[in-house]
Amino acid sequence: MVVVLVALLVGLGFMGVGVSYWSQMLNIIGTVDMGTWGVEVTEGTCSPSEGETLISCSASGNELQVAVTSAQVGVNYYCQFTVSNTGSIPVKIQSIVVDPSPPASGVVVEVTDMFGISLIDIQIDSVQTKDGKVHVYLADDISQGQTFSFTVTFNVVQWNQ
Repeated sequence: MVVVLVALLVGLGFMGVGVSYWSQMLNIIGTVDMGTWGVEVTEGTCSPSEGETLISCSASGNELQVAVTSAQVGVNYYCQFTVSNTGSIPVKIQSIVVDPSPPASGVVVEVTDMFGISLIDIQIDSVQTKDGKVHVYLADDISQGQTFSFTVTFNVVQWNQ
Protein backbone atom coordinates (compact mmCIF):
# COMPACT_ATOMS: atom_id res chain seq x y z
CA MET A 1 0.00 0.00 0.00
CA VAL A 2 2.86 2.33 0.83
CA VAL A 3 4.42 1.55 -2.54
CA VAL A 4 1.22 2.55 -4.35
CA LEU A 5 1.01 5.78 -2.38
CA VAL A 6 4.64 6.64 -3.15
CA ALA A 7 4.07 5.80 -6.83
CA LEU A 8 1.04 8.15 -6.91
CA LEU A 9 3.03 10.98 -5.31
CA VAL A 10 5.90 10.53 -7.77
CA GLY A 11 3.41 10.43 -10.67
CA LEU A 12 1.72 13.65 -9.51
CA GLY A 13 5.13 15.29 -9.20
CA PHE A 14 6.01 14.43 -12.80
CA MET A 15 2.61 15.74 -13.96
CA GLY A 16 3.25 19.04 -12.17
CA VAL A 17 6.61 19.39 -13.88
CA GLY A 18 5.03 18.58 -17.25
CA VAL A 19 2.22 21.12 -16.83
CA SER A 20 4.67 23.81 -15.76
CA TYR A 21 6.61 23.36 -19.03
CA TRP A 22 3.43 23.85 -21.05
CA SER A 23 2.32 27.03 -19.19
CA GLN A 24 3.61 30.34 -20.51
CA MET A 25 2.62 33.99 -20.12
CA LEU A 26 1.10 35.64 -23.15
CA ASN A 27 1.09 39.44 -23.41
CA ILE A 28 -1.05 41.18 -26.00
CA ILE A 29 -0.36 44.83 -26.68
CA GLY A 30 -2.75 46.87 -28.80
CA THR A 31 -4.81 50.03 -29.07
CA VAL A 32 -8.55 50.42 -29.14
CA ASP A 33 -10.19 53.25 -31.08
CA MET A 34 -13.56 54.03 -29.52
CA GLY A 35 -14.64 56.37 -32.31
CA THR A 36 -15.51 60.04 -32.42
CA TRP A 37 -18.65 62.01 -31.69
CA GLY A 38 -19.94 65.48 -32.42
CA VAL A 39 -22.70 67.40 -34.15
CA GLU A 40 -22.96 70.14 -36.73
CA VAL A 41 -26.03 72.35 -37.08
CA THR A 42 -26.94 73.74 -40.50
CA GLU A 43 -29.58 76.35 -41.11
CA GLY A 44 -32.51 75.81 -43.42
CA THR A 45 -35.25 78.09 -44.67
CA CYS A 46 -36.81 80.80 -42.53
CA SER A 47 -40.23 82.42 -42.85
CA PRO A 48 -41.22 85.13 -43.18
CA SER A 49 -37.93 85.95 -44.87
CA GLU A 50 -38.76 89.24 -46.58
CA GLY A 51 -40.68 92.40 -45.91
CA GLU A 52 -40.67 94.63 -42.84
CA THR A 53 -40.83 91.79 -40.32
CA LEU A 54 -38.62 88.76 -40.86
CA ILE A 55 -36.56 86.03 -39.22
CA SER A 56 -33.07 84.96 -40.22
CA CYS A 57 -30.64 82.37 -38.93
CA SER A 58 -27.07 81.19 -39.32
CA ALA A 59 -25.31 78.16 -37.90
CA SER A 60 -21.86 77.47 -36.55
CA GLY A 61 -20.84 74.22 -34.89
CA ASN A 62 -23.55 73.16 -32.45
CA GLU A 63 -25.16 76.63 -32.34
CA LEU A 64 -27.89 78.37 -34.31
CA GLN A 65 -28.01 82.18 -34.27
CA VAL A 66 -31.54 83.53 -34.80
CA ALA A 67 -32.60 87.15 -35.37
CA VAL A 68 -36.11 88.60 -35.66
CA THR A 69 -36.50 92.04 -37.20
CA SER A 70 -39.45 94.31 -36.38
CA ALA A 71 -41.41 91.62 -34.50
CA GLN A 72 -45.21 91.74 -34.86
CA VAL A 73 -47.98 90.21 -32.74
CA GLY A 74 -49.86 87.49 -34.61
CA VAL A 75 -46.92 86.54 -36.84
CA ASN A 76 -45.44 83.06 -36.46
CA TYR A 77 -41.72 83.05 -37.23
CA TYR A 78 -40.09 79.76 -38.25
CA CYS A 79 -36.49 78.82 -38.90
CA GLN A 80 -35.72 75.30 -40.01
CA PHE A 81 -32.43 73.56 -39.20
CA THR A 82 -30.69 70.19 -39.41
CA VAL A 83 -28.60 68.59 -36.67
CA SER A 84 -26.03 66.21 -38.21
CA ASN A 85 -24.03 63.58 -36.36
CA THR A 86 -20.48 64.14 -37.64
CA GLY A 87 -18.94 61.32 -35.60
CA SER A 88 -18.70 57.57 -35.87
CA ILE A 89 -20.82 56.72 -32.81
CA PRO A 90 -24.43 57.67 -31.90
CA VAL A 91 -25.20 60.85 -29.98
CA LYS A 92 -28.18 61.95 -27.90
CA ILE A 93 -29.40 65.52 -27.62
CA GLN A 94 -29.12 66.07 -23.88
CA SER A 95 -30.32 69.68 -23.74
CA ILE A 96 -31.22 72.67 -25.89
CA VAL A 97 -30.32 76.06 -24.46
CA VAL A 98 -31.84 79.33 -25.70
CA ASP A 99 -29.72 82.34 -24.66
CA PRO A 100 -30.98 84.77 -23.62
CA SER A 101 -34.22 83.16 -22.51
CA PRO A 102 -36.55 84.78 -23.31
CA PRO A 103 -34.79 86.91 -25.95
CA ALA A 104 -37.16 89.83 -25.16
CA SER A 105 -40.15 90.44 -22.94
CA GLY A 106 -43.23 88.54 -24.11
CA VAL A 107 -41.30 86.50 -26.70
CA VAL A 108 -41.84 82.72 -26.79
CA VAL A 109 -39.26 80.40 -28.40
CA GLU A 110 -39.96 76.72 -29.08
CA VAL A 111 -37.34 74.33 -30.50
CA THR A 112 -38.83 71.06 -31.77
CA ASP A 113 -38.63 68.54 -34.58
CA MET A 114 -40.66 69.19 -37.73
CA PHE A 115 -43.79 67.73 -36.09
CA GLY A 116 -43.61 69.81 -32.91
CA ILE A 117 -42.10 67.03 -30.76
CA SER A 118 -39.25 67.77 -28.35
CA LEU A 119 -35.73 66.96 -29.55
CA ILE A 120 -34.48 66.27 -26.01
CA ASP A 121 -33.28 62.65 -25.63
CA ILE A 122 -33.45 62.03 -29.38
CA GLN A 123 -30.72 59.66 -30.61
CA ILE A 124 -28.93 60.48 -33.86
CA ASP A 125 -26.93 57.58 -35.27
CA SER A 126 -23.57 57.94 -37.00
CA VAL A 127 -23.75 59.98 -40.21
CA GLN A 128 -27.49 60.58 -39.68
CA THR A 129 -29.45 63.83 -39.34
CA LYS A 130 -32.50 65.17 -37.52
CA ASP A 131 -34.54 68.06 -38.90
CA GLY A 132 -36.14 70.59 -36.62
CA LYS A 133 -37.54 74.10 -36.37
CA VAL A 134 -37.39 77.14 -34.17
CA HIS A 135 -40.83 78.70 -33.67
CA VAL A 136 -40.92 82.27 -32.38
CA TYR A 137 -44.00 84.32 -31.56
CA LEU A 138 -45.04 87.22 -29.36
CA ALA A 139 -47.27 86.27 -26.42
CA ASP A 140 -48.32 89.91 -26.04
CA ASP A 141 -47.61 93.27 -27.66
CA ILE A 142 -44.83 94.31 -25.24
CA SER A 143 -42.10 93.55 -27.82
CA GLN A 144 -44.13 94.78 -30.83
CA GLY A 145 -41.77 96.29 -33.43
CA GLN A 146 -38.58 95.26 -31.62
CA THR A 147 -35.60 93.58 -33.19
CA PHE A 148 -33.96 90.86 -31.10
CA SER A 149 -31.63 87.91 -31.48
CA PHE A 150 -30.74 84.79 -29.55
CA THR A 151 -28.59 81.67 -29.74
CA VAL A 152 -29.84 78.07 -29.67
CA THR A 153 -27.17 75.65 -28.44
CA PHE A 154 -27.54 71.88 -28.89
CA ASN A 155 -25.69 69.99 -26.13
CA VAL A 156 -25.10 66.33 -26.99
CA VAL A 157 -23.52 63.31 -25.32
CA GLN A 158 -22.23 60.06 -26.82
CA TRP A 159 -24.93 57.45 -26.73
CA ASN A 160 -24.67 53.71 -27.28
CA GLN A 161 -28.08 52.24 -26.71
